[in-house]
Amino acid sequence: MCGRCTFQPTEEFYERFHIVNRLDGLVARYNIAPGQMVPMIISHSPNRVVLMRWGDRWDAPAQGPPVMVEHRDCRHETHAVQTCSHCGGELTARNVRVHDGPGAQAAA
Repeated sequence: MCGRCTFQPTEEFYERFHIVNRLDGLVARYNIAPGQMVPMIISHSPNRVVLMRWGDRWDAPAQGPPVMVEHRDCRHETHAVQTCSHCGGELTARNVRVHDGPGAQAAA
């Protein structure tokens, strides 16, 4: 499995998944590779679309991932970690929530 997919930001996409927000600047993409930022649907009430990194870490072989990232400054293998800009804590799917921001628009 190559782990690539496509995305077309049509009106049908927003209607099919009952998405209440829009991301500006989205264009059709036909060869999305692991590691690229892509739109993902956050299943809440209401559904929202956000940009997240597409990855294959869940489908890595038992021996480990096929590619590793080395930090040039310290020469150690690493992985990207999102942290809170307020407290510095690591952000995970289990300790964050999504809510409307000041630019949110009411569903039409």
